[in-house]
Amino acid sequence: MDLGPDTEAIIAYAAWLAGMAGSGTSLMLLHVMDYTLTPPTYLDRYIEDEKKQNLAVLDRWTQRLGDEQNVAAGYEVVMGRLIEAVGAYMLKKRADVLVTGYRHHMLRSSGAGRLIRSLRQPMLVVRGSKSRGIGLGTADVRRILCPVDFSANSQRALQWAGSLAKSGDAELTVLHVQPDHNLPTGPEGRKEVEELEVYHAKALTDAGTELSRLVDGMDAGRQPAVVTRSGDPVAAIDEICSGMNIDLVVMGARGKTFFEGLLLGSVSESIVRSSPCPVFIVH
Repeated sequence: MDLGPDTEAIIAYAAWLAGMAGSGTSLMLLHVMDYTLTPPTYLDRYIEDEKKQNLAVLDRWTQRLGDEQNVAAGYEVVMGRLIEAVGAYMLKKRADVLVTGYRHHMLRSSGAGRLIRSLRQPMLVVRGSKSRGIGLGTADVRRILCPVDFSANSQRALQWAGSLAKSGDAELTVLHVQPDHNLPTGPEGRKEVEELEVYHAKALTDAGTELSRLVDGMDAGRQPAVVTRSGDPVAAIDEICSGMNIDLVVMGARGKTFFEGLLLGSVSESIVRSSPCPVFIVH
């Protein structure tokens, strides 16, 4: 965390997630003093003062977590490049999940986006209008959306979504979006249009059947709902999030469009940029 204005929301969702994991779960607060280049030695005194201030802030948060949420927490401040420092720290601590905020940079991909591509641990990105104004103890997830494309990664995400839904007594909706293909135009393209329409209709029917199979007997507390859509996956997911007042999206980091994701950015990264609610990414 950068100890900026989103800090309380990030810690609130981290505490919520720790609560879902049950007793014995610990929470570590990490602040990275991100320096691209090694600072000159004459700045050492100022850097040390900044580190002390950051440690004092984290100490206050760990006390609040213990007093108000009964969550065991520790903290640390490290210096280095963000991605490398976070990755090394998670390996050192054998951390199971990373909780972070989201900041969009005009000239480079966000820290959250780079972490999605670099790390292999599950990751909760706190963002969107749903997370604004959230304070310690007020993070509440009642409606979870899990988009799946039937890849192994999305099915792992579905397991996480089911576990979180059961632990928090939340409603789970499982979604599959069938991407549209470009339809040919003109009289000569009519046959191709009809064939594609038949293909899309059958694909949606098959997807609904497969979704029902996936959730049948799933241990998610309540019976999950299944929804199919056609169109652009990112637009469909965002629309459903807003229309159904979704509190959390749980999805795989990459699915069947892995190579497309390398060039265009994966659907999960696009959702992290646009979602109105926090997004839980599963590798």
